[in-house]
Amino acid sequence: MINQLIFAYFAAVIIVSAVLVITRKNPVHSVMFMLLLFFHIAGVFVLLGAQLAERMDAAVDVGVRPLVDAADGVDHLPRPLRAGGV
Repeated sequence: MINQLIFAYFAAVIIVSAVLVITRKNPVHSVMFMLLLFFHIAGVFVLLGAQLAERMDAAVDVGVRPLVDAADGVDHLPRPLRAGGV
């Protein structure tokens, strides 16, 4: 019974996160919802007892981190390195 409730929670968060990834206009928010999505997919894999698939999903999560930095890092660049030098 408890496994079904945990699975229902993961499923609901996965569906909502997937919709929010698509509908957000801000790329940083979209990537954050994507990370939430990936971590909940990993939780489903753990719940099902598939540790290998969970580890592979965690590796994808680590690969998404540079997207967050790329989307957010433009403001942290020195002024001459920005596009157009503005």
